[in-house]
Amino acid sequence: MLSHENIKIIKINPEQIDLNNRDFYIPSFESLAPMAVSIQNVGILNPPLVKQTLNGLFVPVLGRRRIESLRDLGGSYMIEVKVAPPSLSDDQAFLVAFWDNLDRIRKDSGVRAYVISRLLELFPVQTLIQSVFPALNTAPIGPSLERLRKIGGLEYHILKALSCGKINEKSAVILAEMPVDQREILFELISQLALNSNKAFELISQLFDLSVYWKESISDLLGRPEVRLLLDDTGIGLTEKAALVRDLVRRWKFPEISRDRKNFDEWVKDLNPPGNVSLRPSQSFEDDSVYVEIRVRSRSHVQELADVARRLE
Repeated sequence: MLSHENIKIIKINPEQIDLNNRDFYIPSFESLAPMAVSIQNVGILNPPLVKQTLNGLFVPVLGRRRIESLRDLGGSYMIEVKVAPPSLSDDQAFLVAFWDNLDRIRKDSGVRAYVISRLLELFPVQTLIQSVFPALNTAPIGPSLERLRKIGGLEYHILKALSCGKINEKSAVILAEMPVDQREILFELISQLALNSNKAFELISQLFDLSVYWKESISDLLGRPEVRLLLDDTGIGLTEKAALVRDLVRRWKFPEISRDRKNFDEWVKDLNPPGNVSLRPSQSFEDDSVYVEIRVRSRSHVQELADVARRLE
């Protein structure tokens, strides 16, 4: 496959390295800044491994981030690279990159999904069963593998959001089911509203369900006047705007619960309980029960409250 004996070391201009070619690409969503500082101070101590193409350019197999950092620093100079032998096939070169980056692939859900998707493009499942799937703690058959394959086909910026925890895997699966233009519109919305991963999943899943049920595209749903009115209102702060959009979509998805919520809130307002009392309804208003939380200054009042509660049983 690959050994020190069949690798040659040469000096080339970094511009001869084709960074647009991603045949052996393993994503990394971390900042290049620390690596650039390191290169500025000590240079590249471990030469990147490259594979030469028929047009004479070189494609990074290992060390892409080192090359990207070097390019960002600018300047004109030659660097040492290790050149893989022509006998190393493209699929085997990807495996070299895979094993060299295994620890990062295991830890990063976005990277892991991309790599699994790429491996399934290059190899039959049977080829990956003995070593690759066990190394990734991934079952070679079943819904989990198919889910990761779909996620791995998402756009780079969405995979980055998954990697950084801005969306969770469940959101990524739903986005993968959508046409590209529709998921881009929805992803732009959750980015604009700066939602955390749980709130993003709530909004993504509800809009996706409504899109299927009502047979309307995401763009049509978000183009409705009531949505545009909220999104275009510059007088509303971002946190409040996000809450209003989520509440609007929730009312679309659960109209009965929304009506019950409105009625309950009006009832609490008319009741006007003291400030140390909070009231909340049963889960999803499944019955008429009400949870009452009372804050008291001392334990001596608890007995009195317990006596009142017993009389209400």
